[in-house]
Amino acid sequence: MNRETQVWQLMSRPVRRLTIDARIRDAAEFLRRWGISGAPVFDLHGNPVGVFSLRDLAGHFANRFEDLPVIDPAKERVRKTGESLPEDDGFQFERIDDARVSDLMTPALLCIDPDAPALEAIRMMEQRSIHRIFVREGQGPLMGVVTTMDVLRWIGKTQEPKIAAKRKRKIS
Repeated sequence: MNRETQVWQLMSRPVRRLTIDARIRDAAEFLRRWGISGAPVFDLHGNPVGVFSLRDLAGHFANRFEDLPVIDPAKERVRKTGESLPEDDGFQFERIDDARVSDLMTPALLCIDPDAPALEAIRMMEQRSIHRIFVREGQGPLMGVVTTMDVLRWIGKTQEPKIAAKRKRKIS
C-alpha cells in the first residue's frame, strides 16, 4: 500500500445527498437506486447535519417489529361473523410509516481534508466502525466521500501488480 496516497485519490463523487424532511420510504428507495449504503443529510438551508444509512433504517424497523398472534383467519372470521373466507384469499398487515430522515439519522458528519493521508481516513473509519467519511476542506462544501468500497478498490489496484508478479513466477 502506498503511504503517500491522499484522500482525494480515493474519494467518490458526486456526493449523493438527502434532505432532512425526506420520508424514510423515499430515502430507502434513494439508497437502493444509487447503490449506496448511506448519504449525508442536509437541512433546508443546505447545511450538512448528519448521515442516514442502512444501519439507521435497520434499527428503525427492528424497533417496530410486533409479535402478532398466530391465527387462522378463516376460523376467526367464522367465529366472529359466521362468514368463511375463500381459500385463495390472502391477507396482509400494512402500516403507514411517516417517519422522516431527521427522526432516524445519525446527527453527526465525520469529515476529513482531501490532502490527508488515505490511511488516516481508513483508521478513522475502522476506529468508529463506520463505512464512510466525507471529504471537505475546512467548513467548505462536501467534495466527495470515501467509502469502504473505495478502500477495497484502492487495495485491489495497489495489490494487482504484486499478484501478477507472483503468478508470473509460478508459471516460470
